[in-house]
Amino acid sequence: MLSDNDIKRVIKEGKLKIEPFSEDQLKPAAISLHLGFNFLKPISSVTIDPLSDIPEDIYQRISLEENENYVLKPNEFILGETLEKVGISRNLGFLVEGTSTMARLGIEVVQTAMIVDTGVGFPRPRKITLEIKNNGPNPVVLHPKMRIAKALVFRLNTPSSYAYDDKRKYKEQMGVGIPKATKIKGE
Repeated sequence: MLSDNDIKRVIKEGKLKIEPFSEDQLKPAAISLHLGFNFLKPISSVTIDPLSDIPEDIYQRISLEENENYVLKPNEFILGETLEKVGISRNLGFLVEGTSTMARLGIEVVQTAMIVDTGVGFPRPRKITLEIKNNGPNPVVLHPKMRIAKALVFRLNTPSSYAYDDKRKYKEQMGVGIPKATKIKGE
């Protein structure tokens, strides 16, 4: 895992891109990430088959303005995005996790997809999709630009054989990503 000094070094070397970036975002061994302005809210009562193409119309698109916020109700789930665009070279790994402050309010920022694959957004940085759920008993106000997550960066022993964006599932994703069909082994 990289320390704050290591993270500064790989950013300076161009192996990690965070846009915008400020050294204030650095923790001893992590980078703070902030909430973006765009969300996808699943529409309930729709049966979804993960082996078929998932239609976009099962989500309500929500785009907030500068001074707007979103109230996440108890047990509500939405997809959000990071404010920052991220680019990860083939010799780095990247894990995203919610902050302890948000967790103590019942907000889970990553359901199971904490790994951001090597080569995502490289060389063209892009926003990271966040899976946000309120597991607490109270509504919680989400403000764009608020600190919502942190990323841990680690070095791979050898670079990956290809970048995720070369073969990625989410083509041309520049914001909140709608799920794509999964495959059965052998397909």
